[in-house]
Amino acid sequence: MFFFLSSVAKRFCNAALLLYGVSVCIWGCAREEKKPFQRYEGPQEEIFDVGVKYSEKGKVNVEMTTPVQLRYLNGDKVFPDSVNIVFYDSLGTQITTVRSDSGRYDNAKNIYVVTGNVIVVSILKQEYLYTSELNWNPVTRKVYNDKPNRIVRKRTSDVINGTGLDARQDFSEMSLRKVTGIVTMQ
Repeated sequence: MFFFLSSVAKRFCNAALLLYGVSVCIWGCAREEKKPFQRYEGPQEEIFDVGVKYSEKGKVNVEMTTPVQLRYLNGDKVFPDSVNIVFYDSLGTQITTVRSDSGRYDNAKNIYVVTGNVIVVSILKQEYLYTSELNWNPVTRKVYNDKPNRIVRKRTSDVINGTGLDARQDFSEMSLRKVTGIVTMQ
């Protein structure tokens, strides 16, 4: 059908095809707007059924377990499920346990933080500490917070409330900063 067209019609068809081809090239070669690079900020690693032991001179003094650990590019770690920590004395006997709803490790500060329904049990002293958050510095071996705390002594039925806590990592010594409560005097 194209072969029977007049020369004017052929030129018109050629011009139309040329215009169509150029427009396809222009639209096809049009620069797409590039989206800015978005760095992935999520976890680099997800570990299940985690058990970590801290030892000194070949003896385990702290053991931590948690169902899930998320590790991030900056070295931070998040423990989104329960965290259980056991402190041992030099003979390997459990002396203190800590339980919380979740926790995290801040790599830049080298601080562990456990949060949510934190319960510390000093087995030897029969003392229970209830709080919402605890910070642990493994370098100084100190535990602290600026939150409300409640200490219940099972032997004497003492209940001590206070805000702010400073303690040794095994909780053998604890002090509350602002204290209120009922203490039995003998």
